[in-house]
Amino acid sequence: MRRGDVHEYAIGSRIVRAVIVSAVQYAPGRIAMAPVVEVDPRGKAFGLAVPTNAADPLTGSVDVGRIRPADPDLVRARVGMMSAATMSRISAALKDFLDLD
Repeated sequence: MRRGDVHEYAIGSRIVRAVIVSAVQYAPGRIAMAPVVEVDPRGKAFGLAVPTNAADPLTGSVDVGRIRPADPDLVRARVGMMSAATMSRISAALKDFLDLD
């Protein structure tokens, strides 16, 4: 599992899709994930949502405001890998959310 991978993740009886936003070289053995949520039917953006694009494995927005540590035992099937462009926007949103320079 590496940064940018999209996996199914078990939360109780629900399965959500989430993208790994942590980098193994900075946090070995730890995983941080942000959920991929449905697109708002009215097309409105919310919070720190980063929209996916056509090159990504699924449609929706990555909600970096809901980043959470993940239990590796609950990570399920790999769905694909986010595009470099989307990961660049996710990185910028995380820096903004965490107030990093």
